[in-house]
Amino acid sequence: MLNSINTNNSAAIGLQLLSSHAKGLDKTQSYISTGHKVNSPKDDAATQAIAQQLLGSFAGTEAVRDGISRASATVDVALAAGEATADLLVDMKGLAV
Repeated sequence: MLNSINTNNSAAIGLQLLSSHAKGLDKTQSYISTGHKVNSPKDDAATQAIAQQLLGSFAGTEAVRDGISRASATVDVALAAGEATADLLVDMKGLAV
């Protein structure tokens, strides 16, 4: 009796293709979930480094924008207070006259 190992080459190739498609699907789902083209340095290290630097700059810009917004609101409050004071002075002048 001869011992032989039967292999199914088509099944092995199909399994390899399925595995590669599953990896591609995982990568695509990761891109979709994060919204980033490059999610980690293993995807593309140079692009990841540039993206991190840009995200840092953007965060700094957001902080400046928030500060400017607060300053603008403070100036608006001061302007309204000045106008209210001017109105009171006009009323007081009218009463004095």
